[in-house]
Amino acid sequence: MAASVPIALRGGKEVTFYAGSSLPDTSDDLWQRVTMLYQGDPQLHALWAEATSTRLLTGDLLKDNTANATVTGALASRLLSPAEGARTVMIETGG
Repeated sequence: MAASVPIALRGGKEVTFYAGSSLPDTSDDLWQRVTMLYQGDPQLHALWAEATSTRLLTGDLLKDNTANATVTGALASRLLSPAEGARTVMIETGG
């Protein structure tokens, strides 16, 4: 959970990262329009599907745009919970 893949996780295995946004949440209408836009592009469709899945896992935790330890811990828990979710999590706290 950082703005980019932390150095400790870089290497031969593919990893993904997640960074919460301080932007306002998008409307469902906009989300559906972008989904339709990316439907015909195999690469963008796969990336968008992953983003959609992550958005569903995070739920409303980031609605207030607060990045505190409680929210970060709850978010990590949600990302680890499902069988197809994250297998490990590294939380970068900026130093």
